[in-house]
Amino acid sequence: MAVEITSRITSQRVRFRSRLAAERYAEIIGGGLANWEFAAVDGEPEPPVEIPVQARRLVHLVLEDWRRRGSSARPPVTSCTRREGAID
Repeated sequence: MAVEITSRITSQRVRFRSRLAAERYAEIIGGGLANWEFAAVDGEPEPPVEIPVQARRLVHLVLEDWRRRGSSARPPVTSCTRREGAID
């Protein structure tokens, strides 16, 4: 069964497929279990979030620019064994 958690501080609602995932999120990201209210919800998935066309275009522009630059845009790769003072 799906679990929805609601922040007691900001009223933010987040939905998870399992209680374990919700608890981990609340502990690691949300500042602790005490800051969240847990509620079991139906297992029906919510409709997917639509990404605005403008945001998708921006992502494509960034990817096209990265591809156009090729490997020169990437930092050089150095093996740990070749670095001075490498950890053994």
